Amino acid sequence: MRIKNVKWAAGVAGLALVGGCGFSPYDLPLPGGADLGAEPYAVKIQFRDVLDLVPQSAVRVNDIAVGKVTDIELQGWTALVTVKVNKDVKLPDNAVATIRQTSLLGEKFVSLAPPENGSLGTLGDGDTIPISRAGRNPEIEEVLGAASLLFNGGGLEKTNTIVKELEQRAGRQRARGA
Repeated sequence: MRIKNVKWAAGVAGLALVGGCGFSPYDLPLPGGADLGAEPYAVKIQFRDVLDLVPQSAVRVNDIAVGKVTDIELQGWTALVTVKVNKDVKLPDNAVATIRQTSLLGEKFVSLAPPENGSLGTLGDGDTIPISRAGRNPEIEEVLGAASLLFNGGGLEKTNTIVKELEQRAGRQRARGA
């Protein structure tokens, strides 16, 4: 019993020592995740809102993990996310970035993709994806909140009134024009 207590106390003291030295759990290498290879390249992405994205989150292209988030910092009213991507992954210079979720309640990740309207150049080390080409999907809480407003009489009654008034106006205009 005493040996267990001594081991437990040593473990707590070790954690306190590591925590007090300025180490972050995000600095520790974790098993799994994307294979960054020997020379990954870094890309910065500007987002209006990063939700609860954290360092070590996955970076995916076509739903395949190709990198990880290494840093998130605030610059004014914009979040600047730094990601590292395997150098074998080729993306256009005008790539788009989106924060997505693995499932309804799953973890967040950064999705990188070519734009819908044609690719230009090649994304490289030190490049930045501007806020105009970065975004996020709506959170489940936002969708349910909007739906609750609609279903609790906040929108359906008004929609019905608007449709009726438009029908009456169209009927009056047809009667004048006939």
